[in-house]
Amino acid sequence: MNQHKYIQYLITMAGLEDTSFVDTPMKVNVKYRKEGLLEDPTLYRSLIGSLIYLTTTRPDISYVVHQVSQFMSSSRHLYLAAV
Repeated sequence: MNQHKYIQYLITMAGLEDTSFVDTPMKVNVKYRKEGLLEDPTLYRSLIGSLIYLTTTRPDISYVVHQVSQFMSSSRHLYLAAV
């Protein structure tokens, strides 16, 4: 699967087909609240793992992926929205 198709697969898996792209995917120095623990963090963890894999060919997203991957053990709704 080429990179473009893989990215499209991730967008579909996250349910973001009807969203728009942004130049800056995440604000710097954002403090996330510890509310709204995900009952099933499977989607969050799957997306993070896929994004980590994608950073090998897309180093421009490494910072954002690193930021959201810090919450793997306590996945929350807000973190999933950030992904």
